[in-house]
Amino acid sequence: MPSTLSASPLVKLQGGHGLFSSPTAIPQKDNHQNKFGLFHDPEPELDPTYSWKNLVRKPAKINHTQNLALLNLNTKETLRLKLKAGQKLSLYAQKKINYLLRDWRMNQVKDLDENILCDFFNVCGQFADAQSFLQVNIHSGFRSQKTNNYLRARSNRVAKNSLHILGKAIDFSIPSKSPTQIAKVARVITNGGVGHYSSFVHLDSGPKRDWRS
Repeated sequence: MPSTLSASPLVKLQGGHGLFSSPTAIPQKDNHQNKFGLFHDPEPELDPTYSWKNLVRKPAKINHTQNLALLNLNTKETLRLKLKAGQKLSLYAQKKINYLLRDWRMNQVKDLDENILCDFFNVCGQFADAQSFLQVNIHSGFRSQKTNNYLRARSNRVAKNSLHILGKAIDFSIPSKSPTQIAKVARVITNGGVGHYSSFVHLDSGPKRDWRS
């Protein structure tokens, strides 16, 4: 399968931790609290009786040819992607994306759900093209249980069973578009959760639902 990544450096490390560095303890002070809104995520809790076995999804694939420049706002790492319509994400591409969207506080990587990745790219594809690179800012990807508990200890607006813990949620923004524009598109073309916030949009591959904060 052709690579979905561009020939340019896959991940440009401008900050954060390297691939082989040791996990670090969660800091006592978090300077990202107000800047990125990571403590203000009133993601609705799923019904405790909800069964993932009942969730049926179409095969995940890319719907639009697009060039993206992803920026992790927390680590300042970047990843440039060239995605082709009709393709599925290669395992190689998924590995690079999983690392970029890791839990940066604990330096833990998780395999993100393929459906949330494709929903994310298909939303971005509505604003991108094949001629230039669209910048997309990542606010939050995978979140370990320890990190989620850390955030909950500082805010009652963080979901106890956030889908970020399962690798099924992404918070992001597109500098050239408003969260209102992004959320409007996401509600139409995705089948999961869509959260509309003042500075970013939350997508997840849970059941269909939407909310605004």
